[in-house]
Amino acid sequence: MQDNVIRSRFIRLFKKHTTMAKTMSSIYEIMMSDFLDSPASQWLDESDSIVSVSFHTLNENVKSMAAFLSKRLGVEQKGSFIGLSMDNSHLWQVCFWALLMAGYKPVLIDVTHRAEMVDHIIENAGIQAILCKGSLDLKNNILQIPVEELKAVLSSAGGNAEFTPQWADHLALCTSGTVATAKVFVFNGVAITAQLEGFYRACLREPRIASAPTPVKLLAFLPMHHVFGFITLCITYPLLNTTIVFLKDRSPSSIQDTCRKIGVTHMMSVPLLVNNLKNGVLRKIRKEAPRKEKILNFLLETSLFIQKIAPKRGDIFVRKHVTKPVIKKLFGDTFSWICVGGAHIPVDSLKFINGLGYVTTIGYGMTECGIITFEPGTVFSRRIDGTAGPLMHGFSAKIIDASGNETGTGELLIKGHSMHIGRMQKGKMIAADVDKDNWLHTGDIARFNNGSLIIEGRLKEVIITESGENIYPDELEGKFDNLLSLVKRYCIVGLDNKENDGIALVVEVQDSANNAQGFAGILRKVSAVNATLPAMKRIKRVYAANEPMPLANGIKVRRQKLKELIENYTFPVTGLQITVSATTNSD
Repeated sequence: MQDNVIRSRFIRLFKKHTTMAKTMSSIYEIMMSDFLDSPASQWLDESDSIVSVSFHTLNENVKSMAAFLSKRLGVEQKGSFIGLSMDNSHLWQVCFWALLMAGYKPVLIDVTHRAEMVDHIIENAGIQAILCKGSLDLKNNILQIPVEELKAVLSSAGGNAEFTPQWADHLALCTSGTVATAKVFVFNGVAITAQLEGFYRACLREPRIASAPTPVKLLAFLPMHHVFGFITLCITYPLLNTTIVFLKDRSPSSIQDTCRKIGVTHMMSVPLLVNNLKNGVLRKIRKEAPRKEKILNFLLETSLFIQKIAPKRGDIFVRKHVTKPVIKKLFGDTFSWICVGGAHIPVDSLKFINGLGYVTTIGYGMTECGIITFEPGTVFSRRIDGTAGPLMHGFSAKIIDASGNETGTGELLIKGHSMHIGRMQKGKMIAADVDKDNWLHTGDIARFNNGSLIIEGRLKEVIITESGENIYPDELEGKFDNLLSLVKRYCIVGLDNKENDGIALVVEVQDSANNAQGFAGILRKVSAVNATLPAMKRIKRVYAANEPMPLANGIKVRRQKLKELIENYTFPVTGLQITVSATTNSD
């Protein structure tokens, strides 16, 4: 969509001066105001044919679903919180907006949560019913409406659905902690509109965020219950009349096939995908012929030079004339832009992906307040330096030490208009999780460099050595991305029980490497990296996980949970012996 249309949509939302006008209903009204023939969502069916749903059809589906839910849930539940727990899909979009339109407040729940966690969220949020993937074995006896029943509503829905909206203006997002620590944060239309204004101002600085040489299509890789996925996939990009593309699954082949066949241009991702992409390309080339790696390195160096001298359009030239043979086999000719969030990403990976011609930048956010910082990538050097960008519009920040004094590196505190308005506890909304001066204590250790945020790690995850030095696991993990040719994922933890002490690396081994030869390869790679590290940062122990590691949102390893399980001997691992020389070399 042209820039002037994008601008007009945002301005129509922001120019409604009263607080009452900054509502979820206003966002939806503008989203459905024009260009209704444009595809709202697309996906590949079982025969790999493209299924396309227009904004007009999406709107009709939402009204039909709202009418159904109003009858199914009943008038007495109006204004109540209703759980929404299902995979990313057109149906997810429909159900989210339909709940709001019918007067109910959606609570976005991770579809992978076990029943115990769902029960915890139900009790805290006071959830009265749940729209779910399948039957859940819950101790709370609430109404469950399964996906199959919801799909039947769309199958039988005709055009011109008759329904009078009774809009709710609240929704809730959940953190991905343990049963004891998971929290439910409430937002309203004012807070979501503040996020949109920040995004709009970022677009003014860097148009590529919402534009491409071909129609913008955003891949729904992140879960839509996740704050980053929700803000971008459900709110921001649909408001811009762009297409959301859904996946059959998150396997590499499914991602690549979908991108190539549907013409995806944009993606919100996590470091794991970017690291795997880099290592997958290198692994394939090394198997084919060593000389090809030299050719690729030359192409990447040429690409980075071109983008450095032409930061605004160099990426387009690179994709057309430099790296086209490579990227055509990856995400296709149309793909152009990635934003990565969720964890530390190695600078080498950023250089590699940007070198392919995919503009790749970093964002940082939290469930409590949405997207906080974002690197637009207008300045080329900022795309590849690993920083998370400047504060989004409406946010302010400060860094404090353990005594609460402002300092250069310490805990990041945030204040902003898109902050949650309260937290649900035992069925009632209590005050927002901020201090007396309205600062949110993020628990992240951070610093600013020339206005751009650098996240060092989580306060509770810092490993403190015997000498009192702080080791940041996120930063240290970036040194070991060479392991991804042999492992599915890995995590660094600081263990402090008697038998398991020091810095440990836990790996989830690929099936092909789950043998003596594979273990030996892993240890060689760890030893090689250890030899380049100061003694205090070296890996002391390596464990191969005998079952999948605990994940948050099905993507990121829950470091503290993994540490707790290993220390309590409740997570099965196989210890691998690191060579002595690699851990005792002098600095």
